Order: sequence, then C-alpha cells, then structure tokens
Amino acid sequence: MAKGSERDLATMLGDPKKAIAAMTVPMLVSYVVMEVNLFVDTFWTSGLGPEASSAISTVAPLYAIFGAFGVGLGVAASATISFRLGKGDKEGASALAGNTMALGVLVSVAVSAAVFLLMGPLMDFMGADDIADLGREYIMPFVLTSWALILHSIVAGILRAEGGGRRSMAVLVTSAVVNMALDPILIYVLGFGLTGAAAATSFSAMAATAVGLSWYRSGKMNLRLTRKCFILTKEGIMDIVGVFIPRTTESLINNVIIIVQRVFVIACAGTIGVMYFNMPWRFVMLGCIPAQAIGASMIPVCSSALGQGRPDKMTEGVRYSVKLTLLVSAALSVIIIVFADQMVSAFTYSESMAEHKETLAWVLRLYGFALVPFALTSLGSSVLQALRRSKMATGVTFVWAFVKLAAVYVASLYSFETVIYALVLCHYVILAMMAAVVYREIKMKKNSASSTSI
Repeated sequence: MAKGSERDLATMLGDPKKAIAAMTVPMLVSYVVMEVNLFVDTFWTSGLGPEASSAISTVAPLYAIFGAFGVGLGVAASATISFRLGKGDKEGASALAGNTMALGVLVSVAVSAAVFLLMGPLMDFMGADDIADLGREYIMPFVLTSWALILHSIVAGILRAEGGGRRSMAVLVTSAVVNMALDPILIYVLGFGLTGAAAATSFSAMAATAVGLSWYRSGKMNLRLTRKCFILTKEGIMDIVGVFIPRTTESLINNVIIIVQRVFVIACAGTIGVMYFNMPWRFVMLGCIPAQAIGASMIPVCSSALGQGRPDKMTEGVRYSVKLTLLVSAALSVIIIVFADQMVSAFTYSESMAEHKETLAWVLRLYGFALVPFALTSLGSSVLQALRRSKMATGVTFVWAFVKLAAVYVASLYSFETVIYALVLCHYVILAMMAAVVYREIKMKKNSASSTSI
C-alpha cells in the first residue's frame, strides 16, 4: 500500500476541519475544470446556431438522468465506504466498492433502455417538435455509453471515500480535459455536429474510468478490489441502496421539475425561451462549485466520524462547511450580479446569438440572487447524505417540487420575466425547509449518541 493513501485515510479520520479543507481544494479544482468543460461545450455547440443550443437545453434533463444515477451511486459509495473505514472494517469497505461498481453496470443498462423509450414521448410532451431530431442526435451516444458515464462517477466517489481527494480530482479532470480536446475535432473537423459533442463526453468518461481503476489494479490504495468484491451480496446492496435510491430519486425529481418547467417556459416564450432559461443558469452552477466541493468533501469526513462514534466531530465538520459555503457563495453572487453582461458574452459571439445578449444578461443578473440559497440547500442535502438520512433530503425535494412547479405555472400565465422572479423566490423557500430538517436531524443524531453512551 502506498504511503500517500495511508496518509489520506489518516487525515480523513482526524480533525474534521483539516480533513474537509484538505479534500475541498482538489475537489474544487476538479469541479471548476468540469464546469469550464461545460462552458467550452456550450461555446462550441453555440456555433452550430440557436436551434442546436435550444435542442441541447431541451434534452438536458434526459442526459441528466445518467448523471443522476452516477452521482447517486458515487455518493452512496462515499458515505457507506467511509463509514466502514471509520469503524476499521477495510474488508467490508472493499466489498462495498466492488458491489457499487457491479450495480452501476447493471443500472446503466436499465437507464439506457428507459431513456431510449422515453426520448420521443418527452420531446412531444415538451412541445419541442421543431428541434426533436437535433435532440435525438445529441442523446443517442449517451444511450450507447451510459456505463462509462455512471462508472466514472462511482470510481471518483470510491476514491473520496478513502480520503483520496487528489486522486478523485485526477479522475474528474481527466474526463473534462479529454472532452475539451475532442469537442472541436468531433464537432467541426470531422463534421459530426451534436453527435460529436455527445461522443466527446462519452469517450472522456471512459478515459476517466480507466485512470481511476488503474490505481486499484496497482494495489496502491487502502481498498483491495478482488473478484469476490464484484459479486453482489444482499448486505452490500442494502447498504448501497439505502443512500443511492433516495439520492437518485432526489436528482430525478429535480429533473422532472426541469422538464415540466420547460413546458411552461415554452408555453410563454417559445423554444427560444428554454435557451434564455437554461444558459444563464450555468453561471449559477459555476458559482455553486465551492458548495459542491465542500459537500463532497464533508460527506466522507462526517460519515467516518459517525463510524468512529464521534457525533461531536460530525457537528464540527457541518458547522465549518456551512460557514465556508455562506462566505464564498455570497461573494460569488455579487460578482455575477455586477458582471452579468460580460459573462454572457461567451455565449453570444456569433451573429445569430448577438441579438439575445440583453435578455440573457437580465436573466443571469436575477439568477445571481438565487446563488446563496441554492448553494446552502445543496450543502444541506450533503449533510443529510452524511447522516445517512437521504430519505429526508428526498422528502424536502418532493415538497419543493410541488411548490416550485405551482409557482412557475402561475407565473407563466403572465410572462417569461415573471417566471424568472418566481424561480428566484422559490430558492429561498426550499432553503428554509432544508435548514429546518437538517437542524432537527443533527439534534436527533447527537441526542441518540448521548443516550447510547449513557
């Protein structure tokens, strides 16, 4: 075993503040590179015209389904494996890692079949017949390579589970860099258009998965992935799905919200409204990267603290994460609001897109006010994953879905501008809901630990 992996594990099991800080930096770098990759994707595909951009925005929820399952399994791996490592059970942790990957391959087959069957009906439901062919052109490569899209997220989650933040970063950065290199070649040089953009993403996921698995094949990690680890067991499946199903359901609910939202947006602003609605949000996602990095780092640290029987360390880690997220997201919110016009210039460099710059900047400026509640809500969900109370996060998301869709529906009866105002206000509603649930769950966990020790 390499000394580096032993040191990473010792850091994760030590001071929660130092552990979260140590893992957050590489996670932040990897997430920034991934988001830059999305911007580069948008840069290249926007050169294909507004129809192509609208098609990508319209079918984005379908692509996000693959991501939802990958992230769900990655979070499940991070939470469950780190808990076992906190208890000192490396053999059980290794078995969970292998079980998660095996389950990921099986899930990818089912998800591909579902997306293929739902693709046509969903395009019809959203009223996007004019760009349906372009949407199918973009989605099909993902249907054929979903195993790679899901596995690379799982491998990154397993690496985080044993404190390997830098190695997890390498996996995610590999995916982004390969994608950015392939985009112009496949889209323009070889002339594959939207199919080329999707294929670049798929090939990059394969490369990232190969990088992550190479470390386990070399025997340098704390976990030992033998053939036996990949044989699914009832105990392993129950452990994984306890986090995976609620976390994935949460993501799928969000994707359903996005799909239905698009129906309301198209009804009041046409298919071009989807572009106005979606493109500026990418800057908010970019601004949420620190919160995502902090949350991804906090999950294994706080989960391992619970495995050690130390709820005080868990609470300290959560408190530190909240303060850090609030500080960073507030600063980034101000930057987005002030520099909205300059930011959307990246998407409006072509003549066909220039006329849309003013509207895109206005939407982005309003979205800037949603960044802080969005970031803190995302962190709240991560806290519940660490507490292994994923069902509570799903419950909050379920209620949020009804509140948000009702607000957007009513707003769409008036104007597109009203929809944006409603969306921003809704993010403050879900933050209040999530904060109340997280506070209660932490209090219950501490009380439970106190009564057990007595």
